Amino acid sequence: MQDYKKEVASHILQAAGNLIGVCLVIITGLKLSNMANSTILDKVAAIASFFFLMSIVFAYLSMRHGISSIVRHRNLADYSFLIGIVLLVIAMVSIAFNVVY
Repeated sequence: MQDYKKEVASHILQAAGNLIGVCLVIITGLKLSNMANSTILDKVAAIASFFFLMSIVFAYLSMRHGISSIVRHRNLADYSFLIGIVLLVIAMVSIAFNVVY
């Protein structure tokens, strides 16, 4: 059972790392197109990347610590990853449908 918990944490670690890169691409694209001053989407992507970074930290801690704190750290990693995903989806849908001008 402990191997399964570490496997879940390693998947969160890898996916969150990749999604930080997606957030950075969004921020860079908005800066290059001079849309960063007129929208808040770059700030939403930056906040999402912060939550992905927190999920990386908690996933790493859940893999490194003893069994008593694995569940707590893994749950924090899950919740921060989910918040980052929601923020990233909001940013992407806003960009795709030109909701924010």
